[in-house]
Amino acid sequence: MVIAEIIPVLLLAPIAGAVVDRLPRIPVMIGADLVRAGLAFALPFVQGHVAAVYAVAVGLSAAAVFFNPAAQSVLPAIVRERDPVAANSGLWTAAVISQVVLAPLAGIVVVSFGYTQAFWINAVSYLLSALALRRLTIPAAPAMTTRTSWYADATAGIAAMAGHRLLRALAAGQFLAALSAGATGAL
Repeated sequence: MVIAEIIPVLLLAPIAGAVVDRLPRIPVMIGADLVRAGLAFALPFVQGHVAAVYAVAVGLSAAAVFFNPAAQSVLPAIVRERDPVAANSGLWTAAVISQVVLAPLAGIVVVSFGYTQAFWINAVSYLLSALALRRLTIPAAPAMTTRTSWYADATAGIAAMAGHRLLRALAAGQFLAALSAGATGAL
């Protein structure tokens, strides 16, 4: 399962940022949430079909690969220039607290009502996220000064990461954190 979740990240992450930079952020996030809602809703119907479950995991991960850079790129557009550290800290704290609180609640739902209801609650959470995102507006992204292909932008991003020691260290740390979270989730 960890491999099924990591494959889309490895294949799509290098281009996701460049693709997202060319699209309006809110529709990208809403689209990703709607895809994830549909996939989470479908899980109970594919139980017993291992290949289908893996395909759903790949799809959920692929949608997240586009949702995450879109969400992260919104922050600088909506906070004051002096507030990104506080905003990032608040977002990270909210994410960690929700994981700590919601993981046991998910376990209680599974034990009390079964996997089907847990997956459907998950699907509804993505739908609620999409509905909440519909009400948001963000300032327009700055116009790109030079037009290059998404492939050129993606390779430039990879080259920038490879050529900068701090970015390489951050990427390695992110990779290890994702691997650890994936392994823990699979267990």
